[in-house]
Amino acid sequence: MERFLYMQDSSLNNYANHKNFILMLIILFLMEFARGMYILSYINFLPTVTSIAVAITSLAFSIHFIADASTNFVIGFLLKKFGTKIVLTTGFILAFTSLFLVIWFPASPFVIIFSAMMLGIAVSPIWVIMLSSVEEDKRGKQMG
Repeated sequence: MERFLYMQDSSLNNYANHKNFILMLIILFLMEFARGMYILSYINFLPTVTSIAVAITSLAFSIHFIADASTNFVIGFLLKKFGTKIVLTTGFILAFTSLFLVIWFPASPFVIIFSAMMLGIAVSPIWVIMLSSVEEDKRGKQMG
């Protein structure tokens, strides 16, 4: 049985790919916005308004980026094994959980460090998916 009896319309495929790329770009923007608000603004502001030490916020900041970088090593394997939808959904659940933990326990040093780590893990899959969706021969042009 032949897979295609007619030639596929490449304009429809390009439209679907472009639509998915735009959707993923919006998701990436929202994830990075939430990450920036938490990591770059909220955590750095904590020592001035609460009794949390600068060492705790510095540790949370460092652990966030260590978790992000170390997750990049295994995320490709997880994407192949479980698929994009499951990995992205898990990342979104981790991100929302980490941010809600901070809302529920705003002055807990453990929660601040743990939520920073969870947010670092949650942001990693979207970057890997976006970088893999860019055409290889036009990667420099499309990435800016």
